[in-house]
Amino acid sequence: MMQRLAAALCLTMLLASTAAAEEKNNHLIERWSPMREEIDMARPQAMGRVCVGIAEGHTAGLCNPAGLPQAKLYSIATDIEVDAHFQYNAVSASVVDSITSGVAAQLGYTYNGYDSKQFWSGPDGAYDFQWLNSGIQSYSSPYYYRENLQPETNYRYDQNGVPYALNGVNPDTPVTDFRRMFGRYKDGFVHRHIPRLSLAGAIGEFFMLGTTVKYVYAQRPGRWNVNAATADIGLLVKTGVGLNIGLTGYNLIPVPYDLWPVKLGAGVSYSIPKTFYVGYDQIVRFDTISEKEPSSGSTTYPHGTHLAYRGGIEYWAGGVAPLRLGYEYDSYIKNHIVSGGLGYSDDKFSIGFAYSQGLVDQAEKLLGLSVDFKI
Repeated sequence: MMQRLAAALCLTMLLASTAAAEEKNNHLIERWSPMREEIDMARPQAMGRVCVGIAEGHTAGLCNPAGLPQAKLYSIATDIEVDAHFQYNAVSASVVDSITSGVAAQLGYTYNGYDSKQFWSGPDGAYDFQWLNSGIQSYSSPYYYRENLQPETNYRYDQNGVPYALNGVNPDTPVTDFRRMFGRYKDGFVHRHIPRLSLAGAIGEFFMLGTTVKYVYAQRPGRWNVNAATADIGLLVKTGVGLNIGLTGYNLIPVPYDLWPVKLGAGVSYSIPKTFYVGYDQIVRFDTISEKEPSSGSTTYPHGTHLAYRGGIEYWAGGVAPLRLGYEYDSYIKNHIVSGGLGYSDDKFSIGFAYSQGLVDQAEKLLGLSVDFKI
C-alpha cells in the first residue's frame, strides 16, 4: 500500500507540473482565492482540500455541515495555518457535540490576519475594479487591471491610451458603497473575525442535512470595514457500502464581499473506516452581486464562473496514523497545488500536520496543524 501511495504522489506531481508549465504566463499570480474557505483543518488541507463528501466532526462546519452527525463525539479542536511569505496566519477553535441530542451542533470561531498588499496585488499592491459603463473592456479577468491600472493618477487609460477621469472623482476617495468593497485598496494588514454556528441532523438512515450560519467582520486599513452575514446548506447521502455523496451551497445569502461568493460544492468519497479513504470534490463559483456603481446604479457585476478540482487519499497505518496526499487545481488563481500530511488519532486525542505547495505560484506554501481533544 505504501508503495502505491508513493507512486500516486509522484504521478500526481508529474502531471500537475506538466499542466502548470503549459499555463504559466507573465501575469502576477493572485495570492488568495475565493474558492477557499477561511481556514482548512489539517485533514482536508493535506488531501487537496477534499471535504464535501467526507466531512465529519470539526471539518464539517467549514465545508459541509451535513457531515456533523457522522462521528458521534463531544470534542474541542483548534487549528493553525501559517504562510510566512505572504504574511498570512489563521487560527480556529470549535466545539462539536453530536451526542447530547439528535441534532448535532458546532460552534466555531476563526481569525485571519493577512497583508492586503500581497493578497490584492495590482501594480501598486491594489485592486481597482473597472466600472462596466466606462466604455472599455468589461470585467473578465483580474489580470486585465494589473496591466491597465495607473496608481499614481486620478485617471484610467482606455485601449487607445487616452486618459479619462473616474466620474471626476479621485479613485482613492471612498465616496460610495461600491468603493467600500471594490474600490482602490490600501496596503495594510487585514484582520478578519468569523464566528459560525452549524446544526445538522439525520433524515432516516441514509440522508443528513445541515446548515452553517456565519458572520464576518474585517478591519481593513484605508477602507471601510466589512460586516456581512450569510449561510451554507449541506446534504450528505450515505449508501451503507462506504460510498458517500455530498452537496453544499456556500454563501447562499449573497453579500457584497468578494471573498464570500455564492458557490456550489459536490463531492463523492469511498471509505473503509480507520483504514482507507479516497475522495473527489468539484467547487463552482458563480457570478455574485456587488454594490452600486455610482453613475449607472447597476448592482450586478460579472465576476465570472470559476472551478476548483480537488482529489485526495488517506491511508491509516496501524489504524492510528493517517497518511494523506492530495491535489487541487484552482481556475481562479490558475494554480496547481499538491499537498500531504500525517497524524495520530486515538479515542481521546488526535493531531494532524499538513503542508501544501503551489506549482505555478511556487511561493504559495501553507503549513497547518490541527489538535482535537475528545471529551
